[in-house]
Amino acid sequence: MCDGLAASNIARSLLKSPEIYFFDTELVKGDEGIKFENFVALSLLKHIHSKIDYQAKNYSLKFLHTKEKKEVDFAISHDKKVEKIIEVKLKNHTMSSSLRFFHEKYQIPAVQVVKDLKKKRIEGGIEIVHSKKNLESLDL
Repeated sequence: MCDGLAASNIARSLLKSPEIYFFDTELVKGDEGIKFENFVALSLLKHIHSKIDYQAKNYSLKFLHTKEKKEVDFAISHDKKVEKIIEVKLKNHTMSSSLRFFHEKYQIPAVQVVKDLKKKRIEGGIEIVHSKKNLESLDL
């Protein structure tokens, strides 16, 4: 979790998502990757709402974006501090360079969630996990 000066620096990159995610997944147009990201977004949103509703905790779901076009799909914040950053991939891709950038710069726990992952691994302190295991760990 970031704090102090790092927290004020990351606040400039922390944004509410301008993307639109649909509860009715039939409305999602695009390839399988776009549909999968929408599914993960809804699951994370349910997780956030569960934390708010059942535990009375101040959570929010945002994303990270810099002027240099570095982006991370999701950032889970608790009491305005980023707890975890999440990148979503459809296939067993290499590590997201943006995810690595934010993780290394701000020491934020990071995970890359992959739908078609062959083997779970850790690269540079970042977990690369199968989506099923990651989604099962959420409060839904």
